[in-house]
Amino acid sequence: MSQYAATFSFSLLIYIFSCLLVNAQYLHFDKQITYQLKYNPDTADMRRQATETFELFINDSISFFESTNKNIFDSILQQQYKEGNTFGDYASASTYRSKFRFAIIKSIDAISFYEYEADFGPDLVRCDEPNRWDWNITNEEKTLHNLNCQLATVQYAGRRWEAWFCADIPIFDGPYKFGGLPGLIISLSSADKSWNFEVIDMDLNTAKKLVFNQYPARKVVQMHKADFFKEKRTMEKNRMLLHESKGRIKFKDAQSKLNMTNNYQKYLKKNSNKIELVP
Repeated sequence: MSQYAATFSFSLLIYIFSCLLVNAQYLHFDKQITYQLKYNPDTADMRRQATETFELFINDSISFFESTNKNIFDSILQQQYKEGNTFGDYASASTYRSKFRFAIIKSIDAISFYEYEADFGPDLVRCDEPNRWDWNITNEEKTLHNLNCQLATVQYAGRRWEAWFCADIPIFDGPYKFGGLPGLIISLSSADKSWNFEVIDMDLNTAKKLVFNQYPARKVVQMHKADFFKEKRTMEKNRMLLHESKGRIKFKDAQSKLNMTNNYQKYLKKNSNKIELVP
């Protein structure tokens, strides 16, 4: 296939996929894999570790990956929205807040990354990329959770990743954006071990219905991944100035502004370890 034909095929698939998601309110899945993420938020303090669970829902055509807390949080707000409360029940939902506000939908050829970021506006940002991986499958094997697993490595987004997959489970998927191996990814780690996903539960015969982007006011806005990556980093760096310019925060004096700015810089430092280093 020529490069033009491959690009056209991918673009056509993305267009069709977009139409399906805009028109469909519900996504149905028959498999559910639960992963636990252990990661180091601060690149300067690898002793500090945080954890969060994620769900991978799978059917015959797509998979859906997001934080368990985000899934519960959204479900509570969406139920309230259906009942006429357009602001949602934030008191109940706040228990399930997550630092990971993204959702990922994968088809056989495409990866669609969705994230809601209030400072980008009222919309849901979407970035697409091809679902193609250049895995190096090794002969190294080991047993994880009583499963025979094999090691594969890949370079992605500025990191080297190591995946242990199980060929006895013919699901060619895994945590985050990863997939494309001849078996389910049971364990996935960055080479520096600062990001680690591992299967903690699986149900290969379930029936799950998910609601995706039920809020009518929240449109899906397409962005190139590199543009979103750059704008998000710039926004994170200048969030205080942005909020001040929009009147969201006000300072009583220069010292209070300096204190809040310093605290925000400390927050950025404590959350400096990004899962993707480059777009």
